[in-house]
Amino acid sequence: THIIPVVTDFNIFFQMGGVLSLLLVFRTNSAYDRFWEARRQLGALVKICRSLARITAYTSQDSESKERVRLLLTVFPRLLVSHLEGDFTMQPEIVSVMGLRSMDTRMILASRNRPFRCIQLIGDVINEDLAGDAVERSLVGGLIAEMLEVLGNCERIVGCPVPLAYSRHTSRFLSFFTLTLPLVLIPQLGWVTVFLHTLSSWAMYGIDEIGHVIENPFDSEVSQDLLAISTIHNSIESDAQDALSFLYMSDRVGKDEEESEFPRAEDDVPPGVFIG
Repeated sequence: THIIPVVTDFNIFFQMGGVLSLLLVFRTNSAYDRFWEARRQLGALVKICRSLARITAYTSQDSESKERVRLLLTVFPRLLVSHLEGDFTMQPEIVSVMGLRSMDTRMILASRNRPFRCIQLIGDVINEDLAGDAVERSLVGGLIAEMLEVLGNCERIVGCPVPLAYSRHTSRFLSFFTLTLPLVLIPQLGWVTVFLHTLSSWAMYGIDEIGHVIENPFDSEVSQDLLAISTIHNSIESDAQDALSFLYMSDRVGKDEEESEFPRAEDDVPPGVFIG
C-alpha cells in the first residue's frame, strides 16, 4: 500500500499545464508591452529634445538662453527617471551637478513634480525669444505638449502595474504544478523524472521571472537598466550640445573667412560655449 496515492492520469495535468501556459504567456506579454511602451516613450523623448535644441539654435540670438535650454534638456531625463523611481533624494544632487542657474534650480526643487516644472522652464525660455513669431511658437508649443505626453505616459506605466492578484495567482499555480508533477511522472519514467522535472521547472520559472523583471522597466534595481537609460541620457546631452554649438561655429567660420584665409582656431571660442 502507498501512503501517498500516486496520480497516474496524465489528462488532468495536461489540462492544468495548458491553463498554466496561458497564464504565463498572457502575463509575459503584458509585461513586455509595458517594457516596449517605456522604450517608445524614451525614444520619443530623444526626438523631442533634438527638435527643441535645433529650434533654439536657429531662433535664439542670446547665448545665455541657449545655455539654459541646453542645461534644462540635459537635466530633464535624469529628473524624469528619478521621479519615476521615486528617488526624490537624488534630485537636488542631480540639479546641482548639472550647473543650472540658481533661479532655475530653486524653481525646480520647489515643485512637487520636478520634471513637469523643468518642461515649463524649457518652454518659457524658448518662447521668450519667439515673441513675434506665431508659427515658431506654435511649433514649440506642440513639442512641449509631446514632452508632457511622454511624462504622463511614463507615469501611467509606473502607476498602473500588473495586478498583484494576477501575479500571485500565477506564481502559486506554477508552484503547485511543479511540486505535484513528479507524482505523475515517476510511475511512468522512473529516475528520468529528475532530469525532466528539473528542465521543465527551469523553463517555466524562467518565463515567470522574465515577466517580473520587465514589468517595471523604470525600476533599475529589478530591470538592471534594460532600457539603456544611461545611453539615452548621454545621447540627449551630446545632441543638445552639438545642436546649440553648431550655429555658433558656422557664424564664427563665416566671419573669420572674411578676415583671413583660414578659420580661427577652436581656442578662440569664448568660455561657456560648448563645441561638441
